[in-house]
Amino acid sequence: MNGSQLNATNSFKMSSNSLGASFIQSNPSDSKRLTNFFGRKNKNPVENSACLLACTINFLKTPDSKNTIQKLDKYMQRCKQIVTQENDKSSVQIADCQYLQIALHNLLLHAHLLPFEMKKSVYAILTSSLKISQSCCQYFATYAKSITFYLFQYFEKNEMYFFTGNVLRILLKQEFLDQMLDLQLLDSIIKVSKNAVFEIASEALETFHVIFKQKKPKQKEILSKFLLDNHSEVFKLFVELAETENYLAKRDILLTLNQILSDPVNKQFNLKFINDKENLKRVMTILSSEEQGGFKEVALILFDHFLQGFSTIENEKVKHIIERNKMLLIQCIKQCVNEANQESQGEQEDRKDYMIHILEEI
Repeated sequence: MNGSQLNATNSFKMSSNSLGASFIQSNPSDSKRLTNFFGRKNKNPVENSACLLACTINFLKTPDSKNTIQKLDKYMQRCKQIVTQENDKSSVQIADCQYLQIALHNLLLHAHLLPFEMKKSVYAILTSSLKISQSCCQYFATYAKSITFYLFQYFEKNEMYFFTGNVLRILLKQEFLDQMLDLQLLDSIIKVSKNAVFEIASEALETFHVIFKQKKPKQKEILSKFLLDNHSEVFKLFVELAETENYLAKRDILLTLNQILSDPVNKQFNLKFINDKENLKRVMTILSSEEQGGFKEVALILFDHFLQGFSTIENEKVKHIIERNKMLLIQCIKQCVNEANQESQGEQEDRKDYMIHILEEI
């Protein structure tokens, strides 16, 4: 993380350590209720979530206490059981409860102190709560960005990368994507993706792909606007990721870029892409390189965007590069198809004939 991120994270950390206690101080009538619920039998969802919050506050005070951890786990399991029940009013009731939301918030920020199985429970409660409760979504929309940057400081720790990656991905799939998405986030993910530990790098790359493979219309619109507003920086980030030495990761990154360019909602972003001569040069470099066919096949698909949109290209330098290298490009296309595996060769033959025809007409 850069300096500004660290400063924001540290200030958030200081304020969040007492988040549960601050809530009680500002709501004194709840203080007695939280502790009184412990002795009550057959607790309702709100009472169980209140006990979870009380246990969370105690855990933050004495995280090394075995009894405190056991009691926290007990109420975590109860809340998990309630909130994961499908088509049950009690699950919505507990997910809507502010006690649960604040407890979850605290547990996310201090997950590095939790045993692995308890981390899994936090994730399960968060996932189910966001799925069924608009109130929970509204709560985490306010804090998701701060939580995200706070979690990043633990992303590269062996005991945290799996939890951190999963939490980030579930947050990034919510309707408050616009509250989280920025270049700092992408830059942080890319830094983690370069980690020498394969599992950690894979979690970061999977998180990167989740951002750019949004399926819901609202999230796709948010992403489309972000891509258009930051097209130059986004191109650079994809290039940086594509420089990884991991062949499969490199190929997957370029396929993700193609998926973005092929989506009609990103038409304007596509135009920005094909009007950038540096993008064309990078694609042509891959096509003419000694890379294996599988990787060059993806470059061929990306180059097809330049041909299909040739008439809409306003940058004369881009057009000139294609026209000047027409024969070389035809040769590269033929070679790429010859190197393709048998499963994709038929499809590549059709693409080759089509692309060569367009080039000859230019």
